[in-house]
Amino acid sequence: MISKTCIKCNINKSLNDFCKAKVNKDGYAGTCKLCKKEYNVLNKDKISLSNKKYKLANPNSGKITTAEWRRNNPSKLVEYSDRWRNKNRNKYNAISASRKKRLRNATPKWVSKEELDKIRMLYTISGWITNNVGIEMHVDHIIPLQGKNVSGFHCLSNLQVIPAIDNLKKSNSFKAA
Repeated sequence: MISKTCIKCNINKSLNDFCKAKVNKDGYAGTCKLCKKEYNVLNKDKISLSNKKYKLANPNSGKITTAEWRRNNPSKLVEYSDRWRNKNRNKYNAISASRKKRLRNATPKWVSKEELDKIRMLYTISGWITNNVGIEMHVDHIIPLQGKNVSGFHCLSNLQVIPAIDNLKKSNSFKAA
């Protein structure tokens, strides 16, 4: 089968003109890319509302899927990240500088040099586990630096090494004991 008829426009087209769809027997969507694009343009608001409803009903679904993809495709992730960073150098520098400033501002004056070394060690441990055990780990701020109701410090007692998937679920939230 090298061609297929679109169910919307009834034109017989090459399979390259259809999106892949695993749920269909032939592995391709029923509507061609052109008809799908036309539908998306005409129903932009309806699609947007539907997506918002789904995200509200399933707040962690995208985060979990993304975390699983990242864990299963480390080389692609590095490739995409490098490509994005090179293409958006100014944006990357701004994001990096902003994060460094947030960490600096959230680090209290009473944090000693020894404690800062221990904090760096947590990041090293997280990276080691990710690279050698195969479980993507994050260094998490127990009380987020930019929480809605409360903000924590960047200090050793506010940090923990946890699986990335748990950190992504937690996001910037904090649940008091």
